[in-house]
Amino acid sequence: MSGVYRFKKDRTGKVFSFTSVGIKKLKKVVTFKSYDVDYYNIVLQTELKGILLPDTEISNNGDARKVLATTSAIIDYFFIHHPKATLHIAGSTIQRTQIYHQLLTAELKVRNKYILLGIREARNEDGSVKEVVEEFASHEKYIAFLLFRRF
Repeated sequence: MSGVYRFKKDRTGKVFSFTSVGIKKLKKVVTFKSYDVDYYNIVLQTELKGILLPDTEISNNGDARKVLATTSAIIDYFFIHHPKATLHIAGSTIQRTQIYHQLLTAELKVRNKYILLGIREARNEDGSVKEVVEEFASHEKYIAFLLFRRF
């Protein structure tokens, strides 16, 4: 796959790594953290000298498209081996969530392989905030996403 870095998985099949080659070489780690049976959160982090940096860190390595394309390929691979999984995707910042929004609309081509739901905040009549889960609409602003395989 051109435009995608080669990646490796660990023995659990839930932690993947690849080298981002931009301004410098950086090890990237994609982790699928299980919160319930077949319910996972995805985390993309940079590893420096064996230490995972917080997912709020921005590497600015000049290869964001390729990193996102690789993350997309890892998600595809993960779903092949975990077909019943639901993947919860949320950025650690508003900017990251917007980046994931772009990934989901462009790289994953979600309409064909996946069902994608958006989670947004809405106000109740009393002014309190609630989360609304709905079919993904590219023009909406979401705080998180749910992705699962179409059968």
